[in-house]
Amino acid sequence: MKTFKQYFTEDVAIYKKDAQDPKPNLVATVDPEYYNDTLARYIKLGSTDSAEVRNIVMQRLTAANGLIGNNLDLFQGLIMDLDLDITDPTNFEECERKFVNTIKTNSSVTVDEIIFAGFNKKVTDSPYYSQCWAAIPEAPVMGAPGEGELFLSFFCNGTKPKKGDILIRDFSIELKGPGGRLFKNRTQTGLYDPETFELLNLPDPNNPRSGIDNFAQYIANISGYVDGVDELKNLLNQNEFLINQLAREASEVTSGKRTKLRNGNTFVLLAGYAQIFAYKLSQKFDALAVFDPKPGFYIYGFVVPDNLADMYKIINTGSSDRVSGIQFRRRGDGNGYSIYLQTSK
Repeated sequence: MKTFKQYFTEDVAIYKKDAQDPKPNLVATVDPEYYNDTLARYIKLGSTDSAEVRNIVMQRLTAANGLIGNNLDLFQGLIMDLDLDITDPTNFEECERKFVNTIKTNSSVTVDEIIFAGFNKKVTDSPYYSQCWAAIPEAPVMGAPGEGELFLSFFCNGTKPKKGDILIRDFSIELKGPGGRLFKNRTQTGLYDPETFELLNLPDPNNPRSGIDNFAQYIANISGYVDGVDELKNLLNQNEFLINQLAREASEVTSGKRTKLRNGNTFVLLAGYAQIFAYKLSQKFDALAVFDPKPGFYIYGFVVPDNLADMYKIINTGSSDRVSGIQFRRRGDGNGYSIYLQTSK
């Protein structure tokens, strides 16, 4: 007589044992490919071994405020599919260390590199990955949750704070995906509102530095960071290149050589920086991380300093052969700016 193991690993067949007849009866045969890809996984999920895994998944999702909907099944499926050893807490600690150190050193990392640091597996190989990345926690007190928050909290020992996206120990991280909204301010003025547009005129056309006060006020107005004029002046006074860029772009628009200040120009760029800084002051987070799913699910992060000039320097020294910087665009609803990670081709 064949053993139970032989029934399920050699013939890949299903047998039924009748109470009146001790001899098992063949009910059906199972296609080996289906067995390997689907049935075996369900058998494993229902096994005694998976009970401990499910309890750990529940605990970690609860800590991240994400034990909702089908998140439990998704994350358990991911763990079992990749055969990740989540019973050893040091594996999560390595993921945490990789993620946090990346941000604290103003550099970039991929999601696979974060998980590989702890589990020696590429998580994006699993068909469960995209669903787990998109899974969201309960809505916090401030703002709506977004992609990646629950996933990174789960694997990096994070929790969901009342403000901000991820809290790892006492380190608060704001996470933004492509098009993520920054500081929302309904009182910001438009690029071409008459009083604001007037600020683009240089007091002395032959001296770009004469426009510092005007340019700082203009950027403060269009970003909604109305209290940031002095911060912006300090930034411009330290950067001759920015002053010359702003003066050139302003004179081209005011003279009619160009009709618009398009997304990507220096004024919009600095308005985006001002929005990050205002956002940090409002939300009280420690660091900002920005991700882009293509190519490779890169994440770039940095600790937001206490002044705008230092933040500009940090962001502009954080490029690499994989990440070339960040961009900003004015949102269509006029409330704030969206942020995007630029990945190198």
